[in-house]
Amino acid sequence: MAYRKNIDTYHAETDPHIQIQFATLLEKNDLVIGISLSGHTKDTFDSLKEAKKSCAKILTISNDLSSPISQLGDACLQTAVGEFANIGSVSGQVSQLYLCDVLARGYAKKAHIDSQKITERALKAVMGKSI
Repeated sequence: MAYRKNIDTYHAETDPHIQIQFATLLEKNDLVIGISLSGHTKDTFDSLKEAKKSCAKILTISNDLSSPISQLGDACLQTAVGEFANIGSVSGQVSQLYLCDVLARGYAKKAHIDSQKITERALKAVMGKSI
């Protein structure tokens, strides 16, 4: 689950216990992005349900638009065609990663963020760790 807490703060959290805590602190101007291959993951569902109680906006990314998680979304994006038995498929995972990349690039462009400059700065830091 990723969320936006005001215009300058962004956070992605994978721990479901922390997710639900963050969800209780959200407000109506916050955005939560819930990602689930199947759309039936209980931890993600519980966190998004709590975020909804906090009046946060919810964007879901799932392989199943009729899933419980998608039903919580104010906006829902579908990735690879969903079959519950195929939830761990590489195609589903790659399609969700691709969609996240598209969203991040679109946001960077709209917000006039020089992502190339940020990437170069990060790469220099990583390269400095070589021995």
